[in-house]
Amino acid sequence: MAEELAPFLRQTLRITTTDSRIFLGAFAGTDKPLNIVLVNAEEFRIVHTYPKPDNADLDAAEQDQESEMEREVRIAHETEMHVENMDGRYVGHISVPWRMIVKVEASLVEQYDSEEDYL
Repeated sequence: MAEELAPFLRQTLRITTTDSRIFLGAFAGTDKPLNIVLVNAEEFRIVHTYPKPDNADLDAAEQDQESEMEREVRIAHETEMHVENMDGRYVGHISVPWRMIVKVEASLVEQYDSEEDYL
């Protein structure tokens, strides 16, 4: 497993957790149970903005015709997410438990071998 993760060392990762937080930091490795270790990390809170109460914008006839599945799909499309504090909160060195991880994203910045590669 170490060989597969080696290219990500020191790369910026964005980890989304089950409790609506995002951690942004440099990947430092994993521990034995595969919790992800980040350094120089910041924490951001995700706030969900939900739509109007169920069927508030539909008249009585339309409410009767809307199935449960259609209602769930409509609510999912109307739900918005945004970050509560764009500045974040510095947390430094953190180990994110694997059970709380929903998504891990890596930046697409290529690593260069020398300064000449930038020119």
